Order: sequence, then C-alpha cells, then structure tokens
Amino acid sequence: MTIKLCENCHVYDGDKYGSCPVCNHLIPDTSENQSSSGIRLEPLSYISDDPRTLSPFSSFSGTDYVTGWLVCIEGPEKGRDYRIHYGFNYVGRSVVSDICVADDKSIAGEKHCSLVYDPKTNSFYVLPGKGTIIFHNDKLLEKKAELNSGDLLSIGESVFEFVPFCKGERKWI
Repeated sequence: MTIKLCENCHVYDGDKYGSCPVCNHLIPDTSENQSSSGIRLEPLSYISDDPRTLSPFSSFSGTDYVTGWLVCIEGPEKGRDYRIHYGFNYVGRSVVSDICVADDKSIAGEKHCSLVYDPKTNSFYVLPGKGTIIFHNDKLLEKKAELNSGDLLSIGESVFEFVPFCKGERKWI
C-alpha cells in the first residue's frame, strides 16, 4: 500500500486510487470494463450515505459534530474553512492534525496550537503549542484564552477568523 496525501490533506491508498477518492469521488473499478487506470467515476452517494466528514484520526465516533469553524482570511490558504469538533482540535501542517494548513510553511508540522470546544460550558478556547508563536486578536498568546465570535488568530503567515456554531442555547448534546 502506498499512502498518498492530496492537496486538500486527504490521505488515500495510491495503489488503489489514481487520485484522491474524497476530492474526485473515485472508487476502484471491479468490473471487467475498467479503464486502464483501474478507476471508475461514481456519484458521491455511492461512497457513503453519511453526510458527516470524519477525520481518519478522530477518536470520536458518532459525536463528531461540527461546533464551529476557522476561516482563513489572509495567507496561502485564504478563503478556506476548517471545521472545529468536540474536544481538542490540533492545528498544524501534518495530515495527523485535526486542522491541516498544509500550504503555510511557517506553521509547525504538528500541534502549533489547539482549539478546544468544551461541551459542558458550550465554550471555545485556544491554547498555544509548545515553543510556537500565535497571536489572539493581535496579542501574543501565552496561555489559554477563550474564543468569541469574530476573534482573529494569527498562526504562521495566516490569519483566521473564528466562527462558532455552538453558542448560547445551540449545542448538540
């Protein structure tokens, strides 16, 4: 098995797929009429009826609901959004990161910082990583800080705006 990473940080088996099966909705062709690449285009519903997107590294099963987003407003991935789920959401360039910002080379490979959703208090927090620099609303983040709607996080060469989904009376559990 050859593990590959697509430009959108999806991990897939390069021996089985010619390109990312998540981005291109491709599945291996088992029919006698398969193409020379061994790939057949199918609708997304063939792959899964589950509308949730789950990280292959997520420790949550069935409760991986989106609780908010980070939206990149400046930097190499400007315009892209990243889902925030229950518990810790590690930010880094690596595919093992919950929030993978692969194009910003000044972000640490793993655990540059963490975004945390606490379901008991329906609150969000940001924590700095070990030996990394992050700014929360243009102030150096030295310890845990609560996140509020519209807060800005400067991580590496990128700036992200925080958008909560779970707030007030809106929560999943």
